[in-house]
Amino acid sequence: MAYIVQRAPTSGETAGFTMVPNLLIHGEIGARLERLGRGTAWLMVALLRFAERKDHVITASEATLRRLTGIAKDETLDRRLRQLTRKHKALGLPALLRKLPGIGVHYAICQDALDTLIAQAREAVGRDALRRAAIRKAQSRGGVKGMQTRWGGQG
Repeated sequence: MAYIVQRAPTSGETAGFTMVPNLLIHGEIGARLERLGRGTAWLMVALLRFAERKDHVITASEATLRRLTGIAKDETLDRRLRQLTRKHKALGLPALLRKLPGIGVHYAICQDALDTLIAQAREAVGRDALRRAAIRKAQSRGGVKGMQTRWGGQG
């Protein structure tokens, strides 16, 4: 399950380079996460770096997460993490994290929630492909009527 592909940095790249999956971007998941609060999508990308760990456990410090996501205050980070532990029916988002016992940032990424997000993203990408195909078809027929008028064809 490679939701995020991690690789060693090459020359000129910073350590801990992370590739964001296309489904997160093209499947409109990032936009829905941003509706929860500015910076929530970046937080989820940072948290997905831990998805490859055993049991998807996140044990990073608050300072590390704030540095990775650009969040300035601990209260803002706590608020974003709490938002990700709740379902948001209006946005169609499942609870992506579950709080583990312990102090500080001690969460686990819910695998079933990731599977739900992937299914929603694939559906959105499929809808977009159908919409683009319909546009291309309409554009290809667009010149037929003009040609009939100009050249008197029955086309």
